[in-house]
Amino acid sequence: MQEERWKAVTAQLASLIAGEVFPSLFGNWDYEEFLREGGLERPYARYAKQYKAPALPASLPAVAAKYAKKFTDSIQGRDKPDKDTFDPLFADHRLHATVLTGPCAIYRMFSSWQKYDKTFFERKSSYFGHWWFREELLKRYLSRCRAIEAERKKNPLLTKMTVADCLRTSLRRGLAVRLDWNKFGASRRLALDPSDRVPVIIGVGKPMRFSRTGNNPKSPNDPIVGASGELPGQQEQIWLPWTPRRDLQLWTPPGGW
Repeated sequence: MQEERWKAVTAQLASLIAGEVFPSLFGNWDYEEFLREGGLERPYARYAKQYKAPALPASLPAVAAKYAKKFTDSIQGRDKPDKDTFDPLFADHRLHATVLTGPCAIYRMFSSWQKYDKTFFERKSSYFGHWWFREELLKRYLSRCRAIEAERKKNPLLTKMTVADCLRTSLRRGLAVRLDWNKFGASRRLALDPSDRVPVIIGVGKPMRFSRTGNNPKSPNDPIVGASGELPGQQEQIWLPWTPRRDLQLWTPPGGW
């Protein structure tokens, strides 16, 4: 059943990216390489629907199928069997490929922010990473953490957790991201305009076990040595094959991270 669901999602994504050109992704080098390999010629805007587009090349569906398979293999960790090979999403009816439309905002957590670190502007870096979540999740957690902060002010012995600490912990638990994967030291906000359309894969994150000693397994089959814990997951996650190339906004909670 799990394998069949992933095959269905791969086919969904292949159909989406073979049937439409996405102007929101123009300027993303990897997306434009996909278009070139699929047989499209510059300027790519002439293939967009609003320009009475010429027919898309017959070679595009096969290339789209290859890319879609590469993307779903990447999510499952099949592209790096010698490293982490966790399958992070439930392969059920909630897992699907679709087009994310604006206006909306999505967010991404990453380890730290160094303003002049050039790696954050490289196309393979976490700055333009694949995993995102909706603003609704952030607002829900932020509201709950503010309520805890209000209680803390009434009773200082209740908890020492700040709003930022609470928010970071809530996101780590809800998204099931181990500390050794991502330190959650900074966050980015990507705002999509009303005209934006971006192909994505959406699913719900699985729980993630981790070692309290820091000696975490490298594959699902490796045992956890010593005391263990579990990040519950269960929250929706959005995986972007290609990120719109624009200035992503630095977002911080009240008081900073």
